[in-house]
Amino acid sequence: MDYFLEVPVDYFLILSGDQLYSMDYREMVDFAKETNADVVVATLPIAEKDCSRMGVMKIDASQMITDFIEKPQDQRTIDAMRVDDQTKSLLSGSEQCHHLASMGIYLFKRDVLLNLLNEDLREDFGKHLLPTVIAKGNAAAYIFNGYWEDIGTIESFFNANMALTDPNPLFDCYDEERPIYATRHNLPGPKIFNTKVSNSILCEGCIVEAKELTHTILGPRAIVKENTVLQDTYVMGSDYFTPPIESSRLPRQLYIGRNCVIRKAIIDKNACIGDNVQLINQHDLNHYDGQHVSIRDGVIIVQRGAT
Repeated sequence: MDYFLEVPVDYFLILSGDQLYSMDYREMVDFAKETNADVVVATLPIAEKDCSRMGVMKIDASQMITDFIEKPQDQRTIDAMRVDDQTKSLLSGSEQCHHLASMGIYLFKRDVLLNLLNEDLREDFGKHLLPTVIAKGNAAAYIFNGYWEDIGTIESFFNANMALTDPNPLFDCYDEERPIYATRHNLPGPKIFNTKVSNSILCEGCIVEAKELTHTILGPRAIVKENTVLQDTYVMGSDYFTPPIESSRLPRQLYIGRNCVIRKAIIDKNACIGDNVQLINQHDLNHYDGQHVSIRDGVIIVQRGAT
């Protein structure tokens, strides 16, 4: 989740990858000015098991980056990138995390970035451009100890969203000092009829006649009919209550029908699920592909616009 910040004109802020985080970029800009680094890389402490899917770096006591490897795979390299005792104290509150990883957020001096893009025509920041800058010796690591999740896989995306239903989620959507800038919906509040609801989020425009919602998120305009049970499910909702025109890309009606049971699923936008449907991963499959339905990381996915 990105917060808008008017970055000073002599800097470029670059965001890459699929991420959910809570960061005040002004602190990163202040750090860039203090260090006078050509590039500041937002970093966070990670456990050893996460090193193979992230860019990992070493730093000195002044937080300047001394080495960087993109997604190291062999154990010897991962061990070599372990934070040493001199810099471990900078990773406050991270006793189980002994490595430092890039968050895919970079603050470049404007002239440095423009020169780099002219000198190095390769396209990947993590694999190509960032090592080039670090090799010149003036790259710094801004250490972030707040909330951050990589949502680049179905499992991580599902878990990050489901965590929002917890009583005190790590990512706070209700912090008025850090508002979330998103599409505004001029929709009525949700209607709920005879439904048992626990640990769930219901967005604007929902009409719910279900039997039970547990650990479930209903996006805008989600409609759930009678006697249906949803557990551990993220329903993304719909762009319309009724599609304005007939289209091969959209069902004629957008709802979840009667007498359904759906567990551990993502229902993508503008889907129609008829009556008496059961979506349950009975055999605990990790991967499956079917017509309009798939499974990734054990999570059932109903595709966008499916019937």
